[in-house]
Amino acid sequence: MRDLWRRRLPWLLGWVGLAVLGILLIVRIDIAQRREAFQTDARIAHRLLGQRAAQHDAILATLVLLGGGSLTAEPSAHCAPSTSFGSSSNPG
Repeated sequence: MRDLWRRRLPWLLGWVGLAVLGILLIVRIDIAQRREAFQTDARIAHRLLGQRAAQHDAILATLVLLGGGSLTAEPSAHCAPSTSFGSSSNPG
């Protein structure tokens, strides 16, 4: 019985070693693919956030121009509808 184990043990260890190397290779490939997908998604999210920030800046600049260029601490002054909008008394 011992001779049987002594003959098969190197082959068994070889197969286990190859299996472990194969598993490591598969895991490394999977990690690389996930990293690449994450970096692509991060670049897309960064671009979209930058575009959204630019849109918000443009909206705020438009509101400042429509509001006469002065911002007060009271937001109701800028949010209330203006009765003189579109009339000839508006300097804008």
